[in-house]
Amino acid sequence: MNLVRNVATRRRGSLALVVLAALLAWSSCASVAPQSSLERRAQALDRGLICPICPGESLDQSQVALAKQMQGVVREMLADGRTEMEIEDFFVERYGQAVLAAPRKEGFNLIVWVVPPVGALGGLTVLLLVVRAMVRGRRGQEGIMSPDAPESDAGLARYLEIVDRETGAAADVGGPPDGSGEARGGSANG
Repeated sequence: MNLVRNVATRRRGSLALVVLAALLAWSSCASVAPQSSLERRAQALDRGLICPICPGESLDQSQVALAKQMQGVVREMLADGRTEMEIEDFFVERYGQAVLAAPRKEGFNLIVWVVPPVGALGGLTVLLLVVRAMVRGRRGQEGIMSPDAPESDAGLARYLEIVDRETGAAADVGGPPDGSGEARGGSANG
């Protein structure tokens, strides 16, 4: 009886620890001040612009001084009331299209946005058609019988009787079942 009380007490203690940990996690998330709209826009632009010195790294990932300066310019321009498109155009003028993390959805760049989904859809369609053809082919082969094959068990029995007679006759004569009459070791005239 004492053992049951100890187990129940341990369970309540474990439950209390789990609840306490959940409350601490929630309170730490709740205490973070929400970001300003301006800062959210700046961070989105930082993720959308590539550092000219570090290929493949966006401004928010790069630790180079130029990336930090570009981040400052982004925030200044947003504070001046410029739009995201104007800021991107500013950097494209200075560094070229390579400064954009993703190509714009206009003009020739539209191909980059259209071809992958269309290709994936086309590939899935071809895959579906191939699988469907394979399933139909397998179903069709199950019902197909060769022209010489018997159609039922009775036909199979007759077929096996014929085969037994022909192989038995060939075994009695000692020659091949083609009817040539020659024995295995020599000629019939002997």
